[in-house]
Amino acid sequence: MIAKQKKPRTRRDMIAYLNDHFRYDTMNSWNRATSYARNVKIRRLKFPSREVRDRAYDLLEVEEAFYDVRELMADFAREHDYSYQAWFNGRSGGYLVLGQGGSKPSEYKTICTKCGQRNYKVDTEVCGVCRATAMVPYSGIDIFTTPGRGLDMERDYGDWTIAKLRERVNLVTRFDRLCDECEEAFVQFCVNHMAEDEVVMVPKIRKVAVEIGN
Repeated sequence: MIAKQKKPRTRRDMIAYLNDHFRYDTMNSWNRATSYARNVKIRRLKFPSREVRDRAYDLLEVEEAFYDVRELMADFAREHDYSYQAWFNGRSGGYLVLGQGGSKPSEYKTICTKCGQRNYKVDTEVCGVCRATAMVPYSGIDIFTTPGRGLDMERDYGDWTIAKLRERVNLVTRFDRLCDECEEAFVQFCVNHMAEDEVVMVPKIRKVAVEIGN
């Protein structure tokens, strides 16, 4: 169970909270753009036992282990109308970073109801991928990220109004809660699962000789 975080209330406490918060790169270290972040490497997480912790390292390579985590991150982005998002960064993806982005009307005009393939053409009926006659009008949005942007890098909170400070504290504490939820979701997955190797037969297309009939 995630303990509810005590939110700073006074101007002094809010500035201290933001100023002391861990930060990390939003893209590459050479870009020097940083934002509020959380170290989520396995050695920093709290597991119920060493056995579960050991399983977690193998489960890092299992896509299903992050389904709930990705959904939590998607909920966070939708909650903020995609202006604020969260993504993993670092060589091994060991940091969760508060980033920025947005959304805009999609340039795609149709979408296949069978496979989800989108198309720029309005008058197309047949999907170019699955060949189904299932293309319908599409008016969705395209979500984008701006990883090259930092957030509050100057950390000059002294000139901020109390309203602006409170707004930023609400955002960052919500991000911290997201990190807690993601950690808990991954740990719980590790409690209930283990990784196994599976042999997957991948179809391969090759040229063959076919006799031409008379």
